[in-house]
Amino acid sequence: MKEKNQSDFPYNFNKYYSTLTTLEERKPFPQIKPLWLAIIGILLGILLAVAAYTIGRALRPTPVLRGAMLYPPVPAVDFRLQCVDGRNYSLYDFHEMPILLAFSCSNCSQSRALMNTLAETNQLLADEDRQVRMMIISVDTNEDSFPEFVDFIESYNRGFMGLSGDQKEIRDLARSYGIFFQSEPEKNGGIEITPLILLVDGNGFWRAIYPLSMAANDIAADINILLAEER
Repeated sequence: MKEKNQSDFPYNFNKYYSTLTTLEERKPFPQIKPLWLAIIGILLGILLAVAAYTIGRALRPTPVLRGAMLYPPVPAVDFRLQCVDGRNYSLYDFHEMPILLAFSCSNCSQSRALMNTLAETNQLLADEDRQVRMMIISVDTNEDSFPEFVDFIESYNRGFMGLSGDQKEIRDLARSYGIFFQSEPEKNGGIEITPLILLVDGNGFWRAIYPLSMAANDIAADINILLAEER
C-alpha cells in the first residue's frame, strides 16, 4: 500500500499554522492598562458598598419609639395652610427634618400644657444642636384671632410656626389625624380639643402619637432616633 505523505492531504497544515501565527502577530490581544484596572476596581468597590448599604438599611429593624408608634408608618396627610407672614406652607416644605404637629388655639383647653411640652422638647433638642420643626395649626373659627394665636405660641418660642386656613379643611385635616374639637359656649367661647402631639419624620411619614402626659425628654429621644435613621 502506498504510504500517504503530507502533500496528499487537501490542506497544508504547515501553511495553516503559519497563517494563524501571522494573524496572532498582527492582531495581538488588547491589554488593559493598569490605570484602567485600578479605576474599574474602584467603581466595583463603590457599587458593592452601595449595594451593601442599601441591603443593610432594608434589613435594619424598625426602631422602637417611646410614643404610640404607627407600624408600619403611614404617609402623613399633607396640607397647605397660611402662616402669619402671608405665605402658605405644607409638611413637605420641611421634608428633611422631623416635625411635631399639633392643633390648638389661644383659648383651647390644655393649650398651655401643650405649648410647655413643645417648648421643653425644643429646648432639649437645641441643647444637642438638633433641628425639629414645630407646627401648630389654629382651630379657632374666628379669623381675626389668628394674630393673637401666633403671639401666644411665639411667646413660648419665636421659631414655632402657627398656621391657619379654611376651617372646614382644618377640621377634616384634624380628623384624619384622629383629633376632634368643638366650641364650648359655657366656657366663655373656649374650645375643647383632643390633646395630642403628632410626630412626622423627615420623609413625610407619620411615626408616633404623644399624649400631653408624655415627658418632653421622651419625645426628644424619639426625634433623635429619627435623626439617626437619616445618617
